[in-house]
Amino acid sequence: MRLFLFTAMVIFLFGAAIIIVREIQTPVCESPVIAFVRSEERQPEVIVKNLIAELGGLPRTDLDIYEVRNSVTSAAAVYPVKDWSIELSRVARTPHLALFDDDPTYSQDLIIHVMFADGDTAVLHWSSWSYGIVACPVVISLGSGPPGELQVIHRP
Repeated sequence: MRLFLFTAMVIFLFGAAIIIVREIQTPVCESPVIAFVRSEERQPEVIVKNLIAELGGLPRTDLDIYEVRNSVTSAAAVYPVKDWSIELSRVARTPHLALFDDDPTYSQDLIIHVMFADGDTAVLHWSSWSYGIVACPVVISLGSGPPGELQVIHRP
């Protein structure tokens, strides 16, 4: 019985949040608190950890991750990472014309401070989009989008 009441309350709260959010033009959630529901892989820390593991480090120049994964471009120059931190995590609902969109999307951006193993530093911007509903501070993931792009914002 408790589980039923809890489930009903959660559904009601998400429903109310969705209706309220639909009335706002483009909701934007910013760190430090963004809770991703149904998708651990869209958590900012998980995204960065997976990128470093997959690529073997991070780049010092702009990089389209899709092209690297699918061998569209030559192997990317990536460098081992000693440490990293996320300065900003942001999601924003993609505006739609229909009230009940059958495939709502949102954009996701991260600002990442990187210290490479050789002591060099950089600030990277990772961006992508995904399927889901933004009801700040909650994002309900409904599927994944492209792997994203990394752009260098600053290198001292």
